[in-house]
Amino acid sequence: HSYVTAKVEFTLSKPYEGDFPITQFFGENPDFYSQFTYDGVPLRGKEGVDIGLPTGINVLATDDGVVQSVDFVPGGAGNYLKIQHQWGESVYTQLDEVTVSVGQTIKKGDIIAISGNTGAATGPHLGFRIRIYPYDRADGWGGFSDPAPFSPWMIISR
Repeated sequence: HSYVTAKVEFTLSKPYEGDFPITQFFGENPDFYSQFTYDGVPLRGKEGVDIGLPTGINVLATDDGVVQSVDFVPGGAGNYLKIQHQWGESVYTQLDEVTVSVGQTIKKGDIIAISGNTGAATGPHLGFRIRIYPYDRADGWGGFSDPAPFSPWMIISR
């Protein structure tokens, strides 16, 4: 089998105002995340990154797009928002408040939400995830990809 995948080139801007540390990187803590599934497949690790934002910080769109969904998952993402982009989608979780609505066109850097501590959060933070087209929700990552290669603001220093 051979698969043809379009080369995806895009750069994500920082999804928040200010300077805060990454508190959990993509792929970390597989034992914990294996309890969560996408389409019946257990996660192989953290399917995004967590950023140590206190409550009340402006959350920003990392790229131009259209708001695809706004919802609440009590035992998981809490208040969350999904934006559709040309290259895929970005998801922002554990929000106190979403300040945009479904169908709204947004630009990179627009304020889209206020950070919080909702859902299955152990403290205030921003959960940030991306899916790049095409994706497979049953790949053990829920179809999500590591945002670090597309995020120059995400300097890994531990």
